[in-house]
Amino acid sequence: MRTAFFVTFAWVAIAAGRGYGLDITDCGQVVPEGQVGVLQADIAGCHVAVTLEDHASLQLNDHSITECSIGAVQCLESCTVTGPGTLASSNYGIFGSYLHKHVVTADGIVFHDNLEALSGLYSKFVLSNLVVTGNGGPSGNYDPQHSPAIIGRSLLGTNLQVTDNHGPGTAMDRTTKLIDSVLTGNNGEGKGIDIESRMRPRVTNTVCGHSLGFQRYPRPWRHTCANDP
Repeated sequence: MRTAFFVTFAWVAIAAGRGYGLDITDCGQVVPEGQVGVLQADIAGCHVAVTLEDHASLQLNDHSITECSIGAVQCLESCTVTGPGTLASSNYGIFGSYLHKHVVTADGIVFHDNLEALSGLYSKFVLSNLVVTGNGGPSGNYDPQHSPAIIGRSLLGTNLQVTDNHGPGTAMDRTTKLIDSVLTGNNGEGKGIDIESRMRPRVTNTVCGHSLGFQRYPRPWRHTCANDP
């Protein structure tokens, strides 16, 4: 009896360690609060492909979500999305709540050809190891030069490659902190703006071309990017 108990206990512990999650195979699935969803196939053509409740997470599992009319991944509260994988050709790659502050964490993902790769008025983005390129294309009445690839409340980014987007690379209402990143070739405001921020960006070992502050009279942040005054 004791042996059977320990065998059963060990099997449960191993299963928990493997991180089993909810299989995501089609449009419109919801990952409940605190649980993990695992993408098991490429998905395309949804309104919203996956919705994450509070502190839920999605593992892209080397698959892609594309061509969603609203967005690939919706975060109702704080959430985590991890790669490897691709979010592309949708209005939004990941979009957060527009009602209250929350944290969106993303790692190891390629975003391309979305209107906005990551978007959330109250989102604090904690991002690492992302490739974000070719976003900000025309959609409805949006002007691509004014559609940031990443837009939110604040950003902590490490090893980001945010390049050749049609609008600004990033636009934050509060703080921007970038480490070991490259933001070049973006075309914010039609003037090559890579970083827009209401507060002075903090950049460490980061390459960027132009920055812009959103004060009453917009102007570059001095000595932030290579071409700033």
